[in-house]
Amino acid sequence: MDPAAYEQSKESAELAAVITTRLELPEKTARYIVRACQLSYYSPAFIRKMFPERDMGAIMEAGSAIAAHESVSETHPHSTAGYIYALCTAEDMETAENLRCIDSQVRETFLSLTKNTQISEVVFDLPGDRETDDRAAIADAVSSLDDLSPREREVLTLLSKGKNNQEIAETLYISSHTVKNHVTKIFHKLNVSDRVSAISKVYSYLHK
Repeated sequence: MDPAAYEQSKESAELAAVITTRLELPEKTARYIVRACQLSYYSPAFIRKMFPERDMGAIMEAGSAIAAHESVSETHPHSTAGYIYALCTAEDMETAENLRCIDSQVRETFLSLTKNTQISEVVFDLPGDRETDDRAAIADAVSSLDDLSPREREVLTLLSKGKNNQEIAETLYISSHTVKNHVTKIFHKLNVSDRVSAISKVYSYLHK
């Protein structure tokens, strides 16, 4: 009902999806951060009331405090997630850069992504409740990519869902070293240099 707010929250969530993937955050944490950004139009108190058993409201509260330059301890359980939320929902780049640095790795990742002109061309289909359909759609998109072996397709499908190397290894019952080798080969075959670029290729096929 508010197109401008919808577009802003959508862009924030897309950026959060890329950042959490690059940082290899746990899937559940990444999902809550992305959904918090999707719901950023609403107040943290309202989200807490609507979803009392989930962390979106707490992440939004921590992020709002960081955005307001209030004191948030680095040991706060949602400090990093809140920091990502604050960065992604900032009104502009200057506002984001002026936030107190809670996590240097998060800050460096955010700055490298937002200063990369290609990031505006990356579109992500954010996961909702239809996880089975999402998996099938991602697998179909991966199958459209040429020159990948069956195992490499499995690895890329899991990577596109935000899994880190260890999680992929556990899912496929292979070693982390083997996963790393597969990822390196995937990057070479897709002519990309990192996970974000590989995932963007998958989602570009998904949205065709």
